[in-house]
Amino acid sequence: MADQTWHELVFNSHYQATIAAKELLQEGKVMEAGEILEDLIEAMGRSKKRAVKSQLTWLMKQIITVRLQLDCVLLL
Repeated sequence: MADQTWHELVFNSHYQATIAAKELLQEGKVMEAGEILEDLIEAMGRSKKRAVKSQLTWLMKQIITVRLQLDCVLLL
């Protein structure tokens, strides 16, 4: 496997990247497995960051919607 392939594998599927790392470890290719795992850890961190950002954006929209609805009711 080339480095680029590992990066693509990590980007496309965390599960498949983990399986590839396991197979490399079983073959005794510790350094290559370590590289995949490092990329996987980094990718998972980005994924979690995007998920938190998405949830906060949704929450802010809900807060703004409720606030606007309350303001409209108070104006009546």
